[in-house]
Amino acid sequence: MPVVLGESNPAYRHVFENKAAEVNANLLLADKVLSITEHGYLSKGGQWFKVGGPSIVEGERIEIDLGGIYQEHNILTVLASIQLLAKQFPLITMATVLNGLSNAAHSTGLMGRWQILGHNPLVVCDTGHNVDGIRYVVQQLERTPHRKLHFVLGMVSDKDVSGVLGILPKDATYYFTKASIPRAMSEVALKELASNFHLNGKPYSTVMEALQAAKNNAEVNDLVFIGGSTFVVAEVV
Repeated sequence: MPVVLGESNPAYRHVFENKAAEVNANLLLADKVLSITEHGYLSKGGQWFKVGGPSIVEGERIEIDLGGIYQEHNILTVLASIQLLAKQFPLITMATVLNGLSNAAHSTGLMGRWQILGHNPLVVCDTGHNVDGIRYVVQQLERTPHRKLHFVLGMVSDKDVSGVLGILPKDATYYFTKASIPRAMSEVALKELASNFHLNGKPYSTVMEALQAAKNNAEVNDLVFIGGSTFVVAEVV
């Protein structure tokens, strides 16, 4: 059985190489055989890609109904895996792959992954909840046109809260809150810790209260983002 690795990061690639050798499996590095050659966003939400390299959809415009920029990495892993499977299962065709990707969120019920909840102002949520995930979120916030950012933020206390706070945009208005679970960091404690990173805002005892305050304060061209914890996002989708 082959092993497909999406991102061949030198820091940890040897772990997969050693394990694949141990079990006598072929290792395919997706980002070494495939690459994104063109990319854009769809007006209806989601995004499109063209991929270079040998794949079942080579040269085709691939549309997906998922908006996160991290899907640029995921799509290569998916296509590399499908390329291997298609050799064994002839029912996997270009048409079925294109249809499946364009309806990924709809077919699976996947929610909370750069999901647009409203317009005017634009309201978006994402379940990124660790440093790596939030780094992608910050990049996408920077790419998304807006006048002012309103950030509804809640986190659980057993995550690297300081690591996340350290990479969040300092020019946003924050609405510190907590999900209704025991692990959630209190909104007051989160606000106090965030002040050490020059992140300013007010505490709110519930996620919906924080979101409503953000919407009330936001103008048409602003961006309201909800995140920091999967549990926070679960309360708004």
